[in-house]
Amino acid sequence: MTLRNVLLDPKRLTGAALGHSALPTTLFFDAQGKLADTRIGELSQATLTQRLTILRADSPPPQQLP
Repeated sequence: MTLRNVLLDPKRLTGAALGHSALPTTLFFDAQGKLADTRIGELSQATLTQRLTILRADSPPPQQLP
């Protein structure tokens, strides 16, 4: 699995801004940048794949440039 758009937050600034302090915390954002889901604790690859698949299915296809 290749992941893109992964943010590592060693200073915990994003977590603090969003009100999450537990580690690890995984935040899932939709294509519009809206927080779609939060998972606290370790994720299995199966759970991660399932959540990303759901997000992709809920997102409109990317618009083609003219």
